[in-house]
Amino acid sequence: MTKALIVGILCALLGTPLLATTYYYAPSSAGSNNGTSCGNAYAWTDATHGISVAGMQATGGNGNILHMCPGTYTCGTVGTTGISFNASGSSSFPVTLQGDAGGVTLACAYWGGNFISSG
Repeated sequence: MTKALIVGILCALLGTPLLATTYYYAPSSAGSNNGTSCGNAYAWTDATHGISVAGMQATGGNGNILHMCPGTYTCGTVGTTGISFNASGSSSFPVTLQGDAGGVTLACAYWGGNFISSG
């Protein structure tokens, strides 16, 4: 019975999808610029790792957590979209946008159609 239980647990673990990854974003890059914490945050507008990059939003069908660290996030030009959701994750792992308890300010002269859009 013990062997069957161990085999069952291993099969369940191997069949479990990867869990969501949390990526940290700041108004500009910080520290090591690797997205592992607010002290090492990616810049939210980074072309490769930015908050609107589909690959950062969902990996392998699993939605990730996009954590906005404290600060003021300023839009580049009038009428631009600030954040675009280009990946949807899955029903079990949706893409999550999380603001830091320390305070996140979205500052745009004017948002145009949408500050946050679904691509």
